[in-house]
Amino acid sequence: MKLGYWAIVAALGLCDRAREVFALPQAGTIPPSPTGASCTFHQDHWDCTSQCTTTTSYLGIATSISDYDSFISSMNAVYSTGGSFSGSEVPVYTNAFTFPGLGLITAYGYYDSDALTSAGYSIISGVTTITAPCEETPTLPPSPTGSLCSPHGDHWHCEPTPPITSSPGECEPHGDHWHCPPGVPEPTSPPNEPPTESESSSVG
Repeated sequence: MKLGYWAIVAALGLCDRAREVFALPQAGTIPPSPTGASCTFHQDHWDCTSQCTTTTSYLGIATSISDYDSFISSMNAVYSTGGSFSGSEVPVYTNAFTFPGLGLITAYGYYDSDALTSAGYSIISGVTTITAPCEETPTLPPSPTGSLCSPHGDHWHCEPTPPITSSPGECEPHGDHWHCPPGVPEPTSPPNEPPTESESSSVG
């Protein structure tokens, strides 16, 4: 695949004119697309996304049941009379109803594999592998500090930080009166005065 590249060529003008620049097309070759990746061409290179493989298994009967209630009634009449089933559970798909804008809705129930085989139904199973661009995993930044936060995809949902409440403090005695912090009422009685020197010597 060829692609037209542009080469920038400088030319001197005649007389006293300033230098002019012209773009002339040139042929170029696009490098081959990398294999095993989903790539789009971007100017002169490929931008690619990583590929991820998802594997799922399937199991069921080789037909879809149109009237599930009638199917269950007829199967039970023949196969559920001898006690509990002995086989494994196999999904049985049915057309449940038609929904406007979505079309036919498919549902499923389960029935015993031995009974289904005895009734002539073929049980199919297999593995489906799908390769597609990987889904980006959101990167969660560090949790904010000082908040009650819970992760939500690539961000945090945080509760408002409760206001910090501090105790109003206490009044301190200062001689014959009190010194109180703002908002703290002053006690009605004066502080106890320290004992005099004569009172303290008579005590000992």
